[in-house]
Amino acid sequence: MPGQSQTVEMISKNVMLGIVNLRESTRIRELDPIDINKLISIKGIVIRCSDVTPEMKSAFFRCVVCGTSEYKGVDKGRVDEPIDFLRCKAKHCFQIDHNRCVFVDKQYVKIQEKPDDIPEGETPATVTLLAYDSNVDDVRPGDKIEVIGVYRASAMRKNRGRRTLNCLFNTYIDVVSYGKLDKHRFMGATPIQDGMNSNVEDNKIMFTEEVRQKLF
Repeated sequence: MPGQSQTVEMISKNVMLGIVNLRESTRIRELDPIDINKLISIKGIVIRCSDVTPEMKSAFFRCVVCGTSEYKGVDKGRVDEPIDFLRCKAKHCFQIDHNRCVFVDKQYVKIQEKPDDIPEGETPATVTLLAYDSNVDDVRPGDKIEVIGVYRASAMRKNRGRRTLNCLFNTYIDVVSYGKLDKHRFMGATPIQDGMNSNVEDNKIMFTEEVRQKLF
């Protein structure tokens, strides 16, 4: 209506992108420090999934003197608390409002290398995965999966209540995407049905040329 102000609310949404079909795959027992902070692909069997827990990604602070608010990002579980606000110049006058903080779902997953990758007489190697948002609850124990993610290393703390770090590091994979390796599943069908060739190579289902023309 004329003379009436209109308020346009901008809603921001996170866009999650997945990466599939990397050209090379790394065995779990072959992961080395040289792979840290690199995008890698590994294959294995899920043996354990943790409960889904919330993790703070952005903290909301409000000044108790002037009411000014401010968001602070969280880096590796640490929040850089504001010391003062520009409006009132008062120091250490902030309080955190948990109801307006931003949280995401987090889940730990442990996978074990496939039986055909285990050398004779050796113990199966394992690696921990860290999944967020849409990747949470996407796999179950017993699933054969391909994981694409970034190999990370985080320093261990000597004491939980102190900031002093140890020279030892924990390694994990920050999950970008999951892929199922069960080659007998394709939209509830088996590779022997009409239009599908039972010849399977590298976990890929081979289609006849007629079906390929319809699909692609």
